Amino acid sequence: MEFEITDIDLGRTGEVIHYRDDIALIDADTIIYGSAVTLEEQHELLSKDFYTDTEWAEILNDKTYDKETHSTYSLDLEQAYKHSSDKIQGILDATGCKEYELHFTGGRGFCYDVNPTYKSNRTGRIITGLRDLKYLFVERHSNAYMNTKWEADHIVVCKKRDNPSKYLLCAVDKDVLYSLPGHHFNYYSSTKYNIAMKFIDVDEERAFKHHYKQVLTGDAGDGVIGLKGIGPKRADIILQKCTTKQECWDAVVKAYDDIGILKNGDSATVVDAIVNMRLVNMQQLELNEHNEYEVKLWSPF
Repeated sequence: MEFEITDIDLGRTGEVIHYRDDIALIDADTIIYGSAVTLEEQHELLSKDFYTDTEWAEILNDKTYDKETHSTYSLDLEQAYKHSSDKIQGILDATGCKEYELHFTGGRGFCYDVNPTYKSNRTGRIITGLRDLKYLFVERHSNAYMNTKWEADHIVVCKKRDNPSKYLLCAVDKDVLYSLPGHHFNYYSSTKYNIAMKFIDVDEERAFKHHYKQVLTGDAGDGVIGLKGIGPKRADIILQKCTTKQECWDAVVKAYDDIGILKNGDSATVVDAIVNMRLVNMQQLELNEHNEYEVKLWSPF
């Protein structure tokens, strides 16, 4: 299924809608996850006594079996593909982009080498069919990419950074949308809460200070542990007068020295600050002489 948009369309009052020339650069992991969560089917099982030993062994060996719920799970890939495709088409319709790129995460990425406990707080059962659904898109779309060396959010940020006029950044994660200044598109929507997809504008200061702010506050979703007692408002105060990267980093180091305790109770040092910056900074991919991206870890030195 290729996504299409007509060259000319009319709005509700008959006005001609003019479409964009830039490419919708989509962090598509969330789209796939949303489809899988919505359409995954749970198959509740009976007690062990109802099955033969062979049947029971098959149940336990089923990769979707979940002991907590005593169930197996399945996902109709074609149905999920259609569900995700509808979402992508909705993004193209809402943005006016005629072209698109889909980026998926296909491996653990370099952040796990920086800190093996990265995202270790994400426990529980893996939703069925996520990887297979991603590969189905890669198989069917020449402009869908599986990234195995880094996460999809990193690559879309860096591609937008290096080609700002070529791409429209499309994501739902604030860490992606606020990493760069510009006019971006948040494709999150909810019928239940009456939330529509929308364009957002991120100014230079907000984007400039975003990663430094995260080093101070941490990121609970990714298991990045910030400083004790530092929330978003206090982080803003700490960085308020900073106008350069060096000033921001100096303010971060001073806060780590002054407070000296992470939110989990461990002591906080400048080493922790460096590790946290390498975990939250999405601009650590650089083009090499072969015009290919490679990881260049952030360093204050």
